[in-house]
Amino acid sequence: MEPKAPTADAKKEPPETTEGRWIHESVLAYIKIPSFDEPEFQKSAIEFLRKFQNAKTLIIDVRGNGGGGTPSDLIRSLMDRP
Repeated sequence: MEPKAPTADAKKEPPETTEGRWIHESVLAYIKIPSFDEPEFQKSAIEFLRKFQNAKTLIIDVRGNGGGGTPSDLIRSLMDRP
């Protein structure tokens, strides 16, 4: 018996929260942003950026991020010029 394809009314699991951690203290930091649908995900990512501002390398993981609104504040926080 073949597995059934998901139906349109199948419930989506709620997105996780934005998470961040040091992989190697003061050297390598990691931020995972699960979605841009809710402003809270972007706000949390910016808070992690501030926490990891002295990292030499920063990984921003958006795998599985289905998109949403344009994260303009996050973009401005990552760039040093327009």
